[in-house]
Amino acid sequence: MDAQKAIKELQSRIDLIEKDYKNNVPEYTEALKMAVSALKKQVAKKPERTGRVVQGLQENDEGHMIYVDIQQDYYECPKCGSFLGYAGDCADENYWYRYCADCGQAIDWSGVCDETENSLHEGDRR
Repeated sequence: MDAQKAIKELQSRIDLIEKDYKNNVPEYTEALKMAVSALKKQVAKKPERTGRVVQGLQENDEGHMIYVDIQQDYYECPKCGSFLGYAGDCADENYWYRYCADCGQAIDWSGVCDETENSLHEGDRR
């Protein structure tokens, strides 16, 4: 049985208990909900790409350093929003977090770096 099938089975038991038994077995219901929560973290999810504009220094045509806006893209945990890494580092598998250090959510990086590479080549990154 895989994690998703187990989640579905446990959730059906929770629904049945909450419907038919109400508050007769709160500890059992709570234990089942904790099991579902833990199993959901084992199902890998894609990281969410986000970004922000920061000020950075860049040399202009006259050789002077000026402040410019720089787009910084990075990935966050889809469950808790914790920082997972910068988009530019995505090509190096050594930088990939397999699990979020804060909440334990499994992370699925498959195909994510291909999207990053494509957007970098298309000029989406400022």
